Amino acid sequence: MNPMQTNIALLAIGIALSCAMLAPAADIAITGGRDTSIQSDNTSGSNGAGPHLFIGQTLNFGNRRALIWFDLTSSVPPSVTITSAVLRLVMDRNPSPPPGSRAITLHRLTRNWGEAESLGGGTAGGAGGPAQTNDATWLHTFFPGSFWNSAGGDFVAPATASTSINTPGVYTWSSAQLVSDVQAALDSPSASHGWMLIGNEAFPQSAARFVSRENSTLADRPMLLVGYTADPVPGSISDFVWEDLNTNGLQDFGEPGISNIIVRLYDANTNLLSQTMTATNGLYAFTNLLLGAYQVAFEAPFGWAFSPMDAGDDALDSDADPETGFVPLVSLGPGEDDDSVDAGLYAPFVVKTLYPIADTTIYQDPDGLLANGGGAIMFAGRSNQASNSIRRALLRFDVRSAIPWESEVLDAELSMTVKRASGPGFQVVALHRATNPWGEGASTAPGAGGGGTQAEANDATWLHTHYSNQFWALPGGDFEPAVSAAQAVSTGGVHVFSSSLLVDDVQQWVDSIRRDSDGWVLRGNELSPQSNRGFGTREQTNAADRPALKVIYVPHPPRSSPFLIIR
Repeated sequence: MNPMQTNIALLAIGIALSCAMLAPAADIAITGGRDTSIQSDNTSGSNGAGPHLFIGQTLNFGNRRALIWFDLTSSVPPSVTITSAVLRLVMDRNPSPPPGSRAITLHRLTRNWGEAESLGGGTAGGAGGPAQTNDATWLHTFFPGSFWNSAGGDFVAPATASTSINTPGVYTWSSAQLVSDVQAALDSPSASHGWMLIGNEAFPQSAARFVSRENSTLADRPMLLVGYTADPVPGSISDFVWEDLNTNGLQDFGEPGISNIIVRLYDANTNLLSQTMTATNGLYAFTNLLLGAYQVAFEAPFGWAFSPMDAGDDALDSDADPETGFVPLVSLGPGEDDDSVDAGLYAPFVVKTLYPIADTTIYQDPDGLLANGGGAIMFAGRSNQASNSIRRALLRFDVRSAIPWESEVLDAELSMTVKRASGPGFQVVALHRATNPWGEGASTAPGAGGGGTQAEANDATWLHTHYSNQFWALPGGDFEPAVSAAQAVSTGGVHVFSSSLLVDDVQQWVDSIRRDSDGWVLRGNELSPQSNRGFGTREQTNAADRPALKVIYVPHPPRSSPFLIIR
């Protein structure tokens, strides 16, 4: 070999020896794992242990083919992208006289094959020697019992790569298809069977001799030079959202996970990347993340607050900023899994839903005889009757028993479901705080109840707070003229009434120590005929159709234990 050839080989060996220290983009030199020659004129011969490979046609028209396989999985890291591939062989002998330039093509083998201890016969070994057990031959994949489908080997006909040879020296084969072959062999090792090298088999005395992996000259042995980039190894961010029962900011034994908490993932510039929700056990995860910096933000449900931040052990404490729900920047290295990004939540407020203890309709009637205390629908507005057509609903909740005295009411909303409407479009219904106690008897009007029925004992009527001997100060009920809340009501569906004045009404009932809530009087459009809106009452079979008053409050005096949501 000339000095330049020697330097190339030594450089390749140096690359192989240093592969363990390579960066994510790397080159590696792999020496052959198996190689042999097979002969068309010696179909039971092989050269598995021979120091040379033979390719081409002899003077006597015998074809020589070389088989070669490299152990990629032992040399190339998993999960990489192959960027280059070069097969390097050293030709050390030419026929005499030299045949001149000719092509040698590289073909991917499609069947597995063996290499045993056979040694080629003849002066240089090109004639092949008796095949040993598991040797590949012109007929056999593994001598003596396993055969090629086609004599001479099973391979992909289109060449993977081609190179012209002439005089002894270093020759290489490279192509995009060779890169693809190597990638496929790495991704599916069980389907990796190497390549066959085929010379000009129509040209007698074109055979050339190459150095095999058994050759004593280490630097001349076959090499596969592979370039690759390491595929990004994904990382993850995950952990737990839990109910911090003692509000100490730490995950204590027995504190449960909270489901359906929204968790968002942002990049370092707060661009939203992904969103998920905690599972039943409070766990969440963002997976397949590349190296970089991330921000995680938790969203506290209404009525909940974040626990104190960084209270102790990072694996157990809450990382969420109590004001924003964001955690400090999380930096992931390649393949890093950070499973310590968590959040504690507690409920400093109580959210309580109340259902009516009484609801009814009073009907415009100069004699005060009509009521519907047991009816499933209560009406507000005006019917299509020529006279006495106004309807008003009464609604009361036991606020004082449900909410501790002097608790601070933060919010309140009344939900009602429209079950009946006597005209199209929207009609405004207003709530007025009642100023006199009233009753609900057992009367139940026929049909939908829009016409009322004979009042029974304790029924509220147009004239009576309690039929038949307690009266309103004014016919039609006693109430504050100011509207506590109003809503445009359609012909169906759930409608929610809320306002600061409605909150004030509930607060007054909470603070009162002398009397229970008198509830609200509901007034609809009392000027236009056929404007009635009928709402489901507490007598509705489906609980979802009943009126509901949701109250959010801070208990007083404050509790020493955490505040829980009660529904």
